Amino acid sequence: VALYPAADEVEPVYAALSDLARDTRTTLVVGYYDVGLDENHAVVIGPDGAVYGDYVKTHLIPGFEDYNAGDGRRVTVDSPAARLGVLICQDDNFPDLARGYSRDRVSLLTVPTNDWAQVQEFHLQGVALRCVDSGFAVVRGATHGVSAIIDARGRVLARRDHHTEGAGPLVADLSLVRAGTGYAYAGAWLPILCFVFLVTAAAVGRRDGSSD
Repeated sequence: VALYPAADEVEPVYAALSDLARDTRTTLVVGYYDVGLDENHAVVIGPDGAVYGDYVKTHLIPGFEDYNAGDGRRVTVDSPAARLGVLICQDDNFPDLARGYSRDRVSLLTVPTNDWAQVQEFHLQGVALRCVDSGFAVVRGATHGVSAIIDARGRVLARRDHHTEGAGPLVADLSLVRAGTGYAYAGAWLPILCFVFLVTAAAVGRRDGSSD
Protein backbone atom coordinates (compact mmCIF):
# COMPACT_ATOMS: atom_id res chain seq x y z
CA VAL A 1 0.00 0.00 0.00
CA ALA A 2 2.73 2.44 -0.96
CA LEU A 3 0.19 4.54 -2.87
CA TYR A 4 -3.49 5.37 -2.34
CA PRO A 5 -4.85 6.57 -5.69
CA ALA A 6 -8.52 7.50 -6.01
CA ALA A 7 -10.52 6.06 -8.89
CA ASP A 8 -9.56 8.87 -11.28
CA GLU A 9 -5.89 8.77 -10.22
CA VAL A 10 -5.01 5.16 -11.05
CA GLU A 11 -4.17 5.80 -14.70
CA PRO A 12 -1.94 8.84 -13.93
CA VAL A 13 -0.13 6.75 -11.30
CA TYR A 14 0.40 3.99 -13.87
CA ALA A 15 1.75 6.57 -16.32
CA ALA A 16 4.24 7.94 -13.78
CA LEU A 17 5.43 4.44 -12.87
CA SER A 18 5.76 3.56 -16.54
CA ASP A 19 7.99 6.59 -17.09
CA LEU A 20 10.11 5.56 -14.10
CA ALA A 21 10.47 1.99 -15.37
CA ARG A 22 11.51 3.18 -18.83
CA ASP A 23 13.95 5.77 -17.48
CA THR A 24 15.67 3.28 -15.17
CA ARG A 25 15.20 0.23 -17.44
CA THR A 26 13.89 -1.83 -14.54
CA THR A 27 10.91 -4.05 -13.80
CA LEU A 28 8.84 -2.48 -11.03
CA VAL A 29 6.44 -4.21 -8.64
CA VAL A 30 4.53 -1.53 -6.72
CA GLY A 31 1.86 -2.01 -4.09
CA TYR A 32 -1.09 0.37 -4.10
CA TYR A 33 -4.55 0.60 -2.58
CA ASP A 34 -7.28 1.29 -5.11
CA VAL A 35 -9.69 3.53 -3.21
CA GLY A 36 -12.37 3.31 -5.88
CA LEU A 37 -12.42 -0.49 -5.99
CA ASP A 38 -11.61 -0.89 -2.27
CA GLU A 39 -8.86 -3.40 -3.14
CA ASN A 40 -5.19 -3.96 -2.32
CA HIS A 41 -3.13 -4.27 -5.53
CA ALA A 42 0.41 -4.84 -6.75
CA VAL A 43 1.13 -3.78 -10.32
CA VAL A 44 4.03 -5.12 -12.44
CA ILE A 45 5.50 -2.69 -14.97
CA GLY A 46 8.26 -3.74 -17.33
CA PRO A 47 11.33 -1.81 -18.48
CA ASP A 48 9.45 -0.87 -21.66
CA GLY A 49 6.86 0.92 -19.53
CA ALA A 50 4.10 -1.59 -20.26
CA VAL A 51 1.83 -2.94 -17.52
CA TYR A 52 2.57 -6.68 -17.37
CA GLY A 53 0.09 -7.60 -14.65
CA ASP A 54 -1.96 -6.41 -11.70
CA TYR A 55 -2.47 -8.69 -8.68
CA VAL A 56 -5.19 -8.28 -6.01
CA LYS A 57 -4.53 -9.42 -2.44
CA THR A 58 -6.50 -12.57 -1.68
CA HIS A 59 -5.99 -13.50 1.99
CA LEU A 60 -7.06 -10.72 4.35
CA ILE A 61 -6.16 -10.52 8.05
CA PRO A 62 -9.35 -11.20 10.04
CA GLY A 63 -10.27 -8.29 12.29
CA PHE A 64 -7.68 -5.97 10.71
CA GLU A 65 -8.54 -5.73 7.04
CA ASP A 66 -12.02 -5.01 5.80
CA TYR A 67 -12.01 -4.52 2.03
CA ASN A 68 -12.63 -6.52 -1.12
CA ALA A 69 -10.43 -9.60 -1.39
CA GLY A 70 -9.08 -10.94 -4.65
CA ASP A 71 -10.35 -14.17 -6.16
CA GLY A 72 -7.01 -15.97 -5.98
CA ARG A 73 -6.10 -15.27 -9.59
CA ARG A 74 -2.33 -15.51 -9.88
CA VAL A 75 -0.29 -13.03 -11.90
CA THR A 76 2.65 -14.62 -13.71
CA VAL A 77 4.92 -12.35 -15.72
CA ASP A 78 7.77 -13.28 -18.05
CA SER A 79 10.03 -10.30 -17.41
CA PRO A 80 13.45 -9.83 -19.02
CA ALA A 81 15.10 -11.03 -15.80
CA ALA A 82 12.91 -13.94 -14.75
CA ARG A 83 9.44 -15.41 -14.65
CA LEU A 84 7.82 -13.48 -11.81
CA GLY A 85 4.91 -14.14 -9.51
CA VAL A 86 3.23 -11.67 -7.14
CA LEU A 87 1.74 -12.00 -3.66
CA ILE A 88 0.87 -9.33 -1.11
CA CYS A 89 1.66 -9.53 2.61
CA GLN A 90 -0.57 -12.11 4.33
CA ASP A 91 -0.88 -14.13 1.12
CA ASP A 92 2.54 -15.68 1.72
CA ASN A 93 1.34 -17.30 4.97
CA PHE A 94 -0.86 -19.62 2.91
CA PRO A 95 0.63 -22.31 0.65
CA ASP A 96 -2.24 -22.43 -1.86
CA LEU A 97 -1.15 -19.50 -4.01
CA ALA A 98 2.55 -20.23 -3.53
CA ARG A 99 2.06 -23.81 -4.72
CA GLY A 100 0.25 -22.47 -7.77
CA TYR A 101 3.18 -20.22 -8.63
CA SER A 102 5.50 -23.20 -8.22
CA ARG A 103 3.39 -25.16 -10.70
CA ASP A 104 3.60 -22.11 -12.98
CA ARG A 105 7.39 -22.56 -12.78
CA VAL A 106 8.16 -19.04 -11.61
CA SER A 107 11.73 -18.25 -10.59
CA LEU A 108 11.07 -15.22 -8.42
CA LEU A 109 8.17 -14.28 -6.19
CA THR A 110 7.78 -10.58 -5.41
CA VAL A 111 6.02 -9.69 -2.16
CA PRO A 112 5.23 -6.14 -1.04
CA THR A 113 4.15 -6.34 2.60
CA ASN A 114 3.28 -4.23 5.63
CA ASP A 115 4.15 -5.63 9.07
CA TRP A 116 4.56 -4.48 12.64
CA ALA A 117 7.41 -5.07 15.08
CA GLN A 118 5.81 -7.93 17.02
CA VAL A 119 5.30 -10.16 13.97
CA GLN A 120 8.00 -9.09 11.53
CA GLU A 121 10.49 -11.89 12.26
CA PHE A 122 7.80 -14.58 12.25
CA HIS A 123 6.43 -13.29 8.96
CA LEU A 124 9.91 -13.27 7.46
CA GLN A 125 10.44 -16.89 8.54
CA GLY A 126 7.09 -17.80 7.01
CA VAL A 127 7.96 -16.48 3.57
CA ALA A 128 11.33 -18.26 3.77
CA LEU A 129 9.39 -21.50 4.22
CA ARG A 130 7.46 -20.72 1.03
CA CYS A 131 10.81 -20.57 -0.76
CA VAL A 132 11.75 -24.01 0.52
CA ASP A 133 8.45 -25.79 -0.07
CA SER A 134 7.74 -24.17 -3.45
CA GLY A 135 11.25 -23.75 -4.86
CA PHE A 136 11.41 -20.09 -5.86
CA ALA A 137 13.37 -17.09 -4.65
CA VAL A 138 11.64 -14.11 -3.02
CA VAL A 139 12.20 -10.37 -3.14
CA ARG A 140 10.23 -8.83 -0.29
CA GLY A 141 9.72 -5.10 0.23
CA ALA A 142 8.35 -4.34 3.70
CA THR A 143 7.11 -1.26 5.46
CA HIS A 144 7.25 -1.51 9.27
CA GLY A 145 9.01 -4.86 8.87
CA VAL A 146 11.99 -6.59 7.28
CA SER A 147 12.67 -6.27 3.57
CA ALA A 148 14.63 -9.27 2.32
CA ILE A 149 16.07 -11.13 -0.64
CA ILE A 150 15.76 -14.88 -0.09
CA ASP A 151 17.00 -17.69 -2.32
CA ALA A 152 15.12 -20.86 -3.23
CA ARG A 153 16.66 -22.71 -0.26
CA GLY A 154 15.25 -20.20 2.19
CA ARG A 155 18.55 -18.46 2.86
CA VAL A 156 18.25 -14.73 3.56
CA LEU A 157 20.91 -13.12 1.35
CA ALA A 158 20.14 -9.52 2.32
CA ARG A 159 17.78 -7.84 4.76
CA ARG A 160 16.84 -4.36 5.96
CA ASP A 161 14.79 -3.63 9.06
CA HIS A 162 12.49 -0.69 8.40
CA HIS A 163 12.22 0.07 12.12
CA THR A 164 15.95 0.37 12.79
CA GLU A 165 17.39 1.25 9.36
CA GLY A 166 14.55 3.09 7.67
CA ALA A 167 13.71 2.89 3.98
CA GLY A 168 16.47 2.23 1.47
CA PRO A 169 17.81 -0.05 -1.25
CA LEU A 170 18.51 -3.74 -0.83
CA VAL A 171 20.86 -5.55 -3.22
CA ALA A 172 22.03 -9.17 -3.54
CA ASP A 173 23.41 -11.56 -6.16
CA LEU A 174 20.65 -14.13 -6.60
CA SER A 175 20.78 -17.38 -8.56
CA LEU A 176 17.38 -18.20 -10.07
CA VAL A 177 15.97 -21.62 -10.87
CA ARG A 178 12.62 -22.66 -12.29
CA ALA A 179 10.34 -23.68 -9.45
CA GLY A 180 8.29 -26.86 -9.46
CA THR A 181 8.51 -29.04 -6.34
CA GLY A 182 6.80 -32.27 -5.36
CA TYR A 183 4.98 -30.43 -2.61
CA ALA A 184 3.59 -27.95 -5.14
CA TYR A 185 1.89 -30.80 -6.98
CA ALA A 186 1.06 -33.24 -4.17
CA GLY A 187 0.41 -30.79 -1.35
CA ALA A 188 0.17 -32.30 2.12
CA TRP A 189 -0.78 -35.75 0.84
CA LEU A 190 2.81 -36.95 0.60
CA PRO A 191 3.76 -36.25 4.26
CA ILE A 192 0.36 -37.58 5.37
CA LEU A 193 0.91 -40.84 3.48
CA CYS A 194 4.44 -41.10 4.90
CA PHE A 195 3.05 -40.61 8.40
CA VAL A 196 0.37 -43.26 7.87
CA PHE A 197 2.98 -45.66 6.51
CA LEU A 198 5.27 -45.14 9.51
CA VAL A 199 2.43 -45.59 12.01
CA THR A 200 1.28 -48.74 10.22
CA ALA A 201 4.81 -50.14 10.06
CA ALA A 202 5.33 -49.43 13.77
CA ALA A 203 2.03 -51.11 14.66
CA VAL A 204 2.83 -54.19 12.55
CA GLY A 205 6.32 -54.39 14.06
CA ARG A 206 4.94 -54.17 17.61
CA ARG A 207 2.34 -56.85 16.88
CA ASP A 208 4.93 -59.21 15.39
CA GLY A 209 7.22 -58.59 18.35
CA SER A 210 4.50 -59.37 20.88
CA SER A 211 3.49 -62.59 19.05
CA ASP A 212 7.05 -63.91 19.36
